Amino acid sequence: MVEFKTTKAESRLVSKIVKRIRLTHGSLDPLSMMMDIEAVHSNGCPLDLQGLLDADDFNFDHDIFGIINHIDRSTGKLDGHFVPRYSRQFDDPYRERDDEIAEIKEVETPAVQS
Repeated sequence: MVEFKTTKAESRLVSKIVKRIRLTHGSLDPLSMMMDIEAVHSNGCPLDLQGLLDADDFNFDHDIFGIINHIDRSTGKLDGHFVPRYSRQFDDPYRERDDEIAEIKEVETPAVQS
């Protein structure tokens, strides 16, 4: 069973995302888009809704059409191993690696003696 659990603030962001979709892809049904986005967000793949709203067109379209093509409307879950780029599921998958690289750079390398 699909659950729709969004806060008022999240619902407002979803509405803004749907408005953006209507501007660029007017043929898509706004009610279906709102339900798809809220279903995915509420059923196992929380989205960075503000990040998605602010995304460039390429990444915005990647996530929107990925959701359309991979949502199981009976569960609200995504199938086909699709993970939106603006998913909070992994928060920031590169943050840990970036921190490790920064630590390595901070370590002074010993001077080479000739």
